Amino acid sequence: PRSTLFPYTTLFRSVAAVVGLVHLAAADRYGAFRNELYFIVCGRHPALGYVDQPPLVPLMAAASQFAGVHVWALRLPAAIAAVLLVPLTVALAQLLGASTRAAWLAAVAAASSPLLIAMTAAFSTSTFEPLDFTAIAYLIVRAAVRNEPKALWWAGAIAGLAFETKYGVLMWMAGLAVGIAFAGPRSLLRSRDAWIGAGIAALIALPNVAWQAVHGLPFLELVRNDNAGNLTGSPAAFTIDQIFSGNVLLGPLWITGIIAPFTLTRLKATR
Repeated sequence: PRSTLFPYTTLFRSVAAVVGLVHLAAADRYGAFRNELYFIVCGRHPALGYVDQPPLVPLMAAASQFAGVHVWALRLPAAIAAVLLVPLTVALAQLLGASTRAAWLAAVAAASSPLLIAMTAAFSTSTFEPLDFTAIAYLIVRAAVRNEPKALWWAGAIAGLAFETKYGVLMWMAGLAVGIAFAGPRSLLRSRDAWIGAGIAALIALPNVAWQAVHGLPFLELVRNDNAGNLTGSPAAFTIDQIFSGNVLLGPLWITGIIAPFTLTRLKATR
């Protein structure tokens, strides 16, 4: 099926619209979370970086409050991220050959996962991660499946912006690179366009990396001192928590998604 980045059919627009309406209706029903207030304060002191985070979320938070403190305006970017995730997920599903029924299921899944809803209910450094990761995956699959190597340039640009939002994209990209190295298509790692994309990502990330370096890498010091509070529980407990927070009813869907590329020949390029 023909795949576009934002497949604006009535079906998928309706799901995205519901997501947007629910988020906007609830956006100012409760006060600002303490981290949101912290982001506003940081952003009102503009910098290329901060001790515990990159600059993009604080700067956006402060910009949203230019006409006074309005929780609704603060959470508007999060609502937009939640809405955009629906058509982007559908586009990725269609790129993999999804039928209309499967695309509908993908849209509902992206709209109804409790974890995704929670990540976009308030404005945080995690808010854009689902959207960023899905966009990068979409573009890399597009490069592999449709032979559009310059999609890797755009993947690099999004990765760079994701880095300026939260450093977690480094772990995600490392896992992706290992996955491609083991499962393929390995030609992507040798591609000139992949390295151009990596260069674009590095260029966008450079200002914050330089700020961290100049200030003695305070984020790494923070991580070293805070590991006891963040790295808790066993891998099994973490997995079980993910199943429930991602909506236990959707478990069979994403488990099938993990297995399918290794069992269906037509999905081999996306392993």
